Amino acid sequence: MRKVNIIASLLAIILFTTIVFAEECMFVMADDGPHEAEQAVIVKLETWGHLVEAVPSAELATFGDEDYQAYDFIFASEAVGSSSLAPLKLIPIPLLNSEGWASKPEALAWSDPASAYNLETEPVLIVDETNHPLAAGFGEEEVITLCTEGLIVAAMPTIDIIPIAALESDITQMVIYGVEAGTELTDGDVTENRAACVAVHEYGYLTITEEGDKLYQAAIDWILGKSSAVSDKVNGNPVDFVLDQNYPNPFNPMTSIQFSISETRYTTLTVYNHLGKVVETMVSQELNPGTHIFTFNAQDIPSGVYFYKLQSGSQAQVNKMILMK
Repeated sequence: MRKVNIIASLLAIILFTTIVFAEECMFVMADDGPHEAEQAVIVKLETWGHLVEAVPSAELATFGDEDYQAYDFIFASEAVGSSSLAPLKLIPIPLLNSEGWASKPEALAWSDPASAYNLETEPVLIVDETNHPLAAGFGEEEVITLCTEGLIVAAMPTIDIIPIAALESDITQMVIYGVEAGTELTDGDVTENRAACVAVHEYGYLTITEEGDKLYQAAIDWILGKSSAVSDKVNGNPVDFVLDQNYPNPFNPMTSIQFSISETRYTTLTVYNHLGKVVETMVSQELNPGTHIFTFNAQDIPSGVYFYKLQSGSQAQVNKMILMK
């Protein structure tokens, strides 16, 4: 019986993680897709734990904000026509764009005049000087190969961007960059969402390297606000967005949960059971930057596996804890 209970608990944990925390991705594909290379990317996204729905780019013209809200983020394939991505310019959810040509004024309006180039794959140079999460831990002046065969796309955005990687042969040509929410576009509109561009051409999808995978995953984490490598300074000391493991763990019936935030933000700390039901909202208020400690009292709930989620602004992190009575 104990073995059965353990297996049931493990299955419940997997189900909880999939249902509650797996992000839903709209994969915008070619109208005659998914092509073989696009399917390889879809499989990769699913392997990374995302729930993927492929949508032909022509359907974007029929979407409203409420339709986009059914998804956590969008992945725009390079195989689509760049102009067909124009409806994504002001969407209310995060965007990961692989179509470098979509930076043009009549699409996402990230550059004016339009400037994008398909190039035989070549090394890119990390130009980020800030250890930004989009750089996936790669350091400044590190040389990266995104794909071993095929094409990449370089562009010269004229809006404010977060520069991450450029052509090693010409650092004015950007290949990987971020666009923060609230950025003014070339036409005067202002973005509502975070966006990132990792511009591997469809012809390079099948040979994306491990380094390329890391950069794509880092881009997804950043647009979703999941990156923990956020740094600020309070009283001269660096403060990160960090959710520590509760202590003690396992516990009965009380445990302490410590976390750090880098900016003054509305913050929530919520405890869930293994079915995803809210057990207690421990924190729901604006907090100042720094380290905070709260005590969770589980006196009135049964033994089992629980999850606690920290949400501060666009950043979020989840940890697991075990109550043993």
